[in-house]
Amino acid sequence: MSDRTVSFGCGTKVLVEALIVRRAYSGLLEGAPTPEVNRNMITGRMRDVRRSLPSTKPHLVEPIPLVPDRQWERLPIYCCGAELMSHQPARDPNRMMSMGVVVWFQEDLPTQADLAAVAGRLRWADVAEDGDW
Repeated sequence: MSDRTVSFGCGTKVLVEALIVRRAYSGLLEGAPTPEVNRNMITGRMRDVRRSLPSTKPHLVEPIPLVPDRQWERLPIYCCGAELMSHQPARDPNRMMSMGVVVWFQEDLPTQADLAAVAGRLRWADVAEDGDW
């Protein structure tokens, strides 16, 4: 794996075009992280990713809520989005390339190893949309 590529679980290697990071609860002024608040925060972060990385519909890796104090389920601290591109189509052999956006949540700022771990659990064909130059 080079500094610019990651491999999906199906073996497809893709280029990392962009990476964005936001705090999961960015914009939340008050309140506890209830399941409804968490769902609203996930929806808001997906909207942020769509605005920042408009190439394709984002694929969400559902976050696993954490229960640090046994009172409230909270999301991991960071929401991460990666725009990925392959010079090969994901499904349609008549197309020239494919692009995908993956969104996931994690406790620490993301590294390439974190993105590789997320991608390793997915199939490129489930994430990407085929296109032409």
